[in-house]
Amino acid sequence: SRAQHAVEPAAAPADRAAFCKEIGAPPDARLIFAGGALDARHGAREAVRAFDMLRYNQKAAHLVLLGEGPERQPCADLAKALAFDDNRVRFAGARADLAALTPLAEQVWVTRSTGGELLALRAMA
Repeated sequence: SRAQHAVEPAAAPADRAAFCKEIGAPPDARLIFAGGALDARHGAREAVRAFDMLRYNQKAAHLVLLGEGPERQPCADLAKALAFDDNRVRFAGARADLAALTPLAEQVWVTRSTGGELLALRAMA
């Protein structure tokens, strides 16, 4: 019988260059994935604020917020206000191919104090 897994690993990773082009990041970007539903309880704005400090030490880092929700535009506005000269916050939207994309991330950031287990498990797989 086949073993049951909480998260199935992706059959093949996504095309990194194509994904970076799609989100407007350079092909050599160090991608940090965060997100879920972009609403107040998921901590997306807090992630944008924290990334604003991180980006000074990590010149190749790009924060990629995954998912959709009412916080998307406020997060985009905040990112532009904080880093008008070097905005490296990208939005990838809700993705059916998240399992294939996750291996492209150098880091995965769970922004909620509760929840986010599926993203973390995908990253570890």
